[in-house]
Formats: sequence, structure tokens, C-alpha cells
Amino acid sequence: RHFRVFTPPGYDPSDTVKRYPVIYYFHGCRGSYDNSGVYKYSTWKLEQPEVTGRPDDPAYEYPNNAEFENYAFHHDVIIISADGKIEGLEGCGVYFPSMAPDWEGNYYNFSAYIRELVAEVDKRFHTRPEPRYRAITGLSMGGHTAVWLAASNPHLFRSASHFGFAPCYYDIGDPEHMTTIDLKEMWRNLRGVPFRHSTNDRDYLRYYTTELFEVFSGAGFSNEYYLADFCRHWAAR
Repeated sequence: RHFRVFTPPGYDPSDTVKRYPVIYYFHGCRGSYDNSGVYKYSTWKLEQPEVTGRPDDPAYEYPNNAEFENYAFHHDVIIISADGKIEGLEGCGVYFPSMAPDWEGNYYNFSAYIRELVAEVDKRFHTRPEPRYRAITGLSMGGHTAVWLAASNPHLFRSASHFGFAPCYYDIGDPEHMTTIDLKEMWRNLRGVPFRHSTNDRDYLRYYTTELFEVFSGAGFSNEYYLADFCRHWAAR
């Protein structure tokens, strides 16, 4: 599988002393490790962000690559953009292989794959390999996946969040947009992991994020909620 790595400009592969925290990011429906979705900034007549300390790259035309470069630059972290695509899976084509007709066993089981990915990143890059220096997040279906992976592997992460997670549709919604895990049932596993919900005031999935926050809060689980002023289903702010 592929993953894209964003390192601070000062990252030196030969310097084995300085080590960095890591943020794991999961893209949305029909996206890839190269971009969060199928749209460019220009699609919505939005201005493409400028990148500090890097030459221009065609990938910056898509969200959220430019933001990742800037965040890595200003916060001295490594960001891993994972690949959620599953070959041959229809619809969104990401993360949930149990929707495939020929699914069996642990084929593309992301709750297991994340352990392999973390181990590989820690082996290849100068990371701080303790859980307190790892965070996980994502957009839409990737946000759903990030919460699921944090809940199924709470020993790996010290921070979990999402941007407008895609909820599970068991009896409603389009089959191609279905997920197979109900996050509202997983809050117990997230105890002790600082958690943040983010959504936008004109996001068509906004109310699912609000509901998840209220379920977590009602269960006595401390978590944050952030509402951005933005017009799209996107990882804003």
C-alpha cells in the first residue's frame, strides 16, 4: 500500500538524534493518499494556499496537501497521509472491504493494517515512537476510519479527531456511501484519548457530527466540538 509523507523542511535523514511526533491522516470518499477528494481548489473557485519553504507541486492544487506542508513546517511534525483505496470496491471504494462481494478474513482490515503502518513509519523515519507523540485524524469516511482505528487501537494514539465524519448508513442512504461500523458504540474504547469533533456550519453531514459529540458527552466522555464557518464538506480550519 502507499502513503505520502510530509516532513518539516529541516528534516535530515542523516540526523538520528532529532525525532518528531507523527499525525496520521485518512482521506475521504474517492480520495487517495495524494489528495483528500476528487476536487481541486479551483473547482469551487477557492484560492490555493501558498506553501512555505517548498517548491510548487501539482499536488498542492488538491486539498489538503498545501495545508499539510505548512502545518509540518510550523509545528515540526511528520504527517502521514494513508491510502484507503481498495481495488475493485465500488462506490467510494475505500476502507470497508466487508462491502466487497469477495471479502473474507482480514483482507484490507484497516484496524490491523494501522499497526503495520505505524511500525513501518517508525522504522523508516525519525519519529518519536511513543503513543503520546502520535495523533490520528481524517475527513468524512477518513474521519470515520480515524475514529474506528483509534478505538480499535487506543494503545497507539494519544489524540484522535475527525473532520465531518461519514456516519454509518445501515438502513438509509446510498449503498455506495455505506460504512460498516457504528462509531456511537465505540466511545468506551476512547476513554483517556483526547478527542475532537470538527465540522462546518454548512456541511451536509454536520448534524451527524453534532450527534456523535452529544452521544460521547452524554456517556461522560470528555471531548471537544468545533464548528467552522465554511460552505463545503471539507476539512476546514
